[in-house]
This record gives sequence, C-alpha cells and structure tokens, in this order.
Amino acid sequence: QFHHMGHAYQDDRYPIQFKYCGSAAGSDVSRNSITSSNQRCISIDGTSDVTVSNNTALEAPGMCYHIGNEAENNIFEKNIAALSKSMSTGTSYPHDGYGPSFSYYSPNNDFIGNVAAGGDGYGFISWLNSAMKTESGAYSAALG
Repeated sequence: QFHHMGHAYQDDRYPIQFKYCGSAAGSDVSRNSITSSNQRCISIDGTSDVTVSNNTALEAPGMCYHIGNEAENNIFEKNIAALSKSMSTGTSYPHDGYGPSFSYYSPNNDFIGNVAAGGDGYGFISWLNSAMKTESGAYSAALG
C-alpha cells in the first residue's frame, strides 16, 4: 500500500516512477494499492517493456497512470483508477490540470481491461497531437 506518497507540484516525485531507464524488460509493477497520492500514481517516461497490472489507485491528483515521452512496448492490464482529481496551477505539466485517469503520448503501448471511474477529468486520453516521432521511431513530446 502506497498512502500519501509523492510530492505535490514537484516534477518527477511520484509514488512509482520509471524515468528514462531504456528497456526495463522483466519489470513488473503489480498488485499495488495507491491511495490519496499527492501527485499521480504510476509514471513511465522514456522506459520500455514494463508490465503494470492489477493495481488500484484512489483519489490521485494529476495524471494517475501516465505513459510519457518515448515510453513504448509497455503493458497496462487490469488496473483501476477511481476518483482521479484535476490539479490546480502550479505544476510544470499542464496536462495534470485535466485530471485524466490514464494518459499516454505513444500509441505503441498495450491497454487491456483497465477501468477509470468517477474522476474529475477524462478517463482515458491520448496526447498524440502533442507528440512527434523521433528519428529512432519513438514518440516524443513536441517542443514549442
């Protein structure tokens, strides 16, 4: 159980985070309960080959399950996000203000049987219009 984890309004201070690890083959984030997080729940950025499954998140502000830049070939399966909350200004990531339960930049990830319920914002949202393909073929946030 992760309760009141993370730091509100501080970048890269989330309860569970993979940040620019490259391939993390064999990594499994499974059967966790994240309640009343201070910001987000599980964030994967610049990391591939992670399985996130059978997790429950309740009352988290910002993008609860976040799949960011250059995060590909990850599997999100049978996760629940309930009562996700929008964040007010103060974060450097404006998309946190929408309060989506599941958000992603790259379409090259698998989402199977996930549930979003009762949140302030979107249940599932893609930021593909904010992303562009890099020379390697990975998706990255557009600059400017």
